[in-house]
Amino acid sequence: MAHSNVYVKGLPVECDEATLLALFQTHGTIASLRLFQQPNKPPFAFVKFTDVQEAQQAISALNGAAFGGCIMEVRCGHSVLEVDD
Repeated sequence: MAHSNVYVKGLPVECDEATLLALFQTHGTIASLRLFQQPNKPPFAFVKFTDVQEAQQAISALNGAAFGGCIMEVRCGHSVLEVDD
């Protein structure tokens, strides 16, 4: 089953929400975005699109893409995780 939540890992340490939002907005309308940065751990994010097809398009386009010197892993997020603000 497809979901509009997208999980993103393999992000550069210096990544910020504005840059990540700009990258993902090229693939659709973003309902919310949460970037998690913890000391001594690689950052990761959850992006929620307003449309399932847009989420799938972002996964197809960005999974394995280079970003800030890193290779991103972009995949379907868990439906039980709420990423709404």
